[in-house]
Amino acid sequence: VNAGCIRHRMKVAQRDSELMINMKENQQKAYGKNLMRLFGELDTSGDGLLTKNEFDSLLKDQRLKNFFSALEIDTGDLEELWELMDDGDGSVTAEEFVKGAVRIKGNATGIDMVGLVNKTKKVERHIEQLIKRIRPSLVALDVT
Repeated sequence: VNAGCIRHRMKVAQRDSELMINMKENQQKAYGKNLMRLFGELDTSGDGLLTKNEFDSLLKDQRLKNFFSALEIDTGDLEELWELMDDGDGSVTAEEFVKGAVRIKGNATGIDMVGLVNKTKKVERHIEQLIKRIRPSLVALDVT
């Protein structure tokens, strides 16, 4: 009797886990669709790329700001979002837009913070190496 009860509970737990996974997947798909819809609204030229000017329309359009807020993206972070999405070419593809928006959604996670600390350490090491490299030149110029 106990073994049968345990098997039944395990099956119920497995179904609950599968249900939670399916719900999460559906939420992520819906979120992605909403982001693509927002991208389409921002891409006023219809060329499949967002320019900084098109993106800046968010700052002027309360309806678009509300849409971002509904997606749990703080509209105070829009400049940072642009910097995160733009790879330096001055425009953002739909894929870059979705990836950036997903990254900035909600609060920073532990892994975000660890990544930031690691990047900061790398930059510090690089600066130290540069200083070591140019110090002899500065000494020779009597700048130090």
